[in-house]
Amino acid sequence: MTKLRLWQLDQYNRVLFLDVDSVLTGPLDGVFEATGAALAHAVPHPESPLGEQTESAIPDKYLMASTPEIKRRHVFPPSDEDFRHGPDYFNAGFYVFSSSNILHVHYKSLTSNTTKPKFKSGCPEQNLLNYAHRRNGPMDPCPGRHSNQNGTFFWRLRMMWRWVQ
Repeated sequence: MTKLRLWQLDQYNRVLFLDVDSVLTGPLDGVFEATGAALAHAVPHPESPLGEQTESAIPDKYLMASTPEIKRRHVFPPSDEDFRHGPDYFNAGFYVFSSSNILHVHYKSLTSNTTKPKFKSGCPEQNLLNYAHRRNGPMDPCPGRHSNQNGTFFWRLRMMWRWVQ
């Protein structure tokens, strides 16, 4: 969960996190200007309200842009069948975000309720970020920007990347 300290880097507008097992196959020029890397407004959602007893406030604006968790073997570009946990689950090994102490405190508040955990403890930071930025949640990374015709969405930066096997 040490990754959460990245949100305390508030001297930067946007930060790109690359996990140690990432292999760059091309330049990252433009990643911060990509359409998916724009600030979004937090929008309360009636089906997914903040748990006032266990969750702290969220910022008015935030950025979380990533790529979906993809199976080891897949076609390029990947299709919905190539996603390991479905198109709504992103990989916390490559993401662009806006640093924010408010978000840092919010993420920590999501981990504090041990009587009824909000996310699975395997891959803790990845599951935490997926819970915090879940579809139709208050910080849906793509509100109103669902990319596929069937209504599924994911966090696309439309960049070429490959994971180390």
